[in-house]
Amino acid sequence: MKKEKKEKKVISARLRRDFRYGTNAIILVAAVLVVFAVTNLILEQFSTKLTLDMTKEKLYTIGDITDKNLKALKQDVEIVALYDRTKSESDTDRAEVIRVLDQYAEYDRVTVSYKDPDSNPGLIRKLVGETDAASYSEGDYIVKSGDKTRRIASSDMFVYQTYQLFYKYKSAIQVEQKLTSAILFVTSDEFPVVYCTTGHEEKSRAEFTNVFNGIESLGCDIRDLDLTQIETIPEDASLIVFLGPKYDLTNSEASMVEKWLEQDGGQMIFCADYDQRGEKFENMNRILTKLYGLSINLDLVEETDDRNKINKENKASAFIGSTVSKGPLAGFSVPYDISLFSTRSVKVHSQDSAITMIENYPLIQTAQTAKSTDFDGNVQEGVQVVAAAAMNSGTRGMVTHAAVFGSTLGFSDAYYQQYGLRNAITTFGYTVHWMVSDYGSNEGNLIEAKIYDNTSIVIDKNKSNMLAIVSMAVIPALIIGGGVVVWMRRRHL
Repeated sequence: MKKEKKEKKVISARLRRDFRYGTNAIILVAAVLVVFAVTNLILEQFSTKLTLDMTKEKLYTIGDITDKNLKALKQDVEIVALYDRTKSESDTDRAEVIRVLDQYAEYDRVTVSYKDPDSNPGLIRKLVGETDAASYSEGDYIVKSGDKTRRIASSDMFVYQTYQLFYKYKSAIQVEQKLTSAILFVTSDEFPVVYCTTGHEEKSRAEFTNVFNGIESLGCDIRDLDLTQIETIPEDASLIVFLGPKYDLTNSEASMVEKWLEQDGGQMIFCADYDQRGEKFENMNRILTKLYGLSINLDLVEETDDRNKINKENKASAFIGSTVSKGPLAGFSVPYDISLFSTRSVKVHSQDSAITMIENYPLIQTAQTAKSTDFDGNVQEGVQVVAAAAMNSGTRGMVTHAAVFGSTLGFSDAYYQQYGLRNAITTFGYTVHWMVSDYGSNEGNLIEAKIYDNTSIVIDKNKSNMLAIVSMAVIPALIIGGGVVVWMRRRHL
């Protein structure tokens, strides 16, 4: 009997001990889980600030230019990503953009939202208006302040390179440059307006997206202008661009353009592609010669030295020229090579007493081994000027600029995609900047694209959460497990 009671006491003591240790273990596990859940909620609230960017180039960290300008904003800015955020976080490209957008959202005047246009019919038209809505598509970005908007195409967030004509890859990220430039544009009181002419079978600016993306980053607004439908050039026009028209200006159009240039201080870029019809552009040349001492020739420039030809084109009219370090390119002490395709030559007229207020010079020229052949079969050998620029400082006290290019092909999207050429695009961009610099520079354009470094370590939000799980759940679980094992062994002692 006594033995029985003793055994019951031992079992009771053991049960109480097991219950006590078991309860403690359960409470400890529950406490760890509660701490993990609460900490995770806190991390979620401050995920943007706690996300680490350990890339060498700080790919996902905004810099001082952006920080300064966003803090100085006096107007509210809305950035709308035209896609669903949750679904897009699994997309590598969009996830990179989202990381940067999260930082913009930290500023008081900036609101970032994600809206899927497929599930919101009429959304884009409501945000940007019916006229501009057609240019947007799913994946693009809208930057908006008041009634002013700027579109950023999804592909514009990155710089792409082509390897051996077939493989296309991302070489750099330029999200910050595009976003900050767009914000400064929509919040600016004054900005240059660039008009691209239509009505003469010009090429569409849609064929030159690389060029016009760069012009937009200068803070310019770009619009189309049908010269056949107007009587005066719009007052807000800062620059008019002719992209390879097939027909000359009519007499009335020429008078309108000349008046705008001479009396209003307008500026112009004229690009005349080579064509078999032989358009002489007599009215355009009359304006160019009178005001700028320039004219476009009716010929085709070719290279006679095989070393200067572009082998992939296998024709004499595709060759390498060089820039001239003057005017728009004065900042380049050393000329750089530039690829030329089916170009006309440009005449730079010598100065005389009637045009002493004009300063003109070559912008792009060939090697000494080139030649030009006009439509009458006349051949001129030697260095050929294929692009030129001019400044007239005597037009009613106003400084006005003009540039003439003998071809558009070198800076078209088609040739860029085929050859990965940027020098022609750079030349065109600097020419525009030279003309509109009086409006002040858009500081966003000073932000350089950040080149990917494959050796860098990136810790994004998902990886941060994984580290949190390991440190706050897995490690404590191992500790608890070790404690349980120790307890199991000690209970038999």
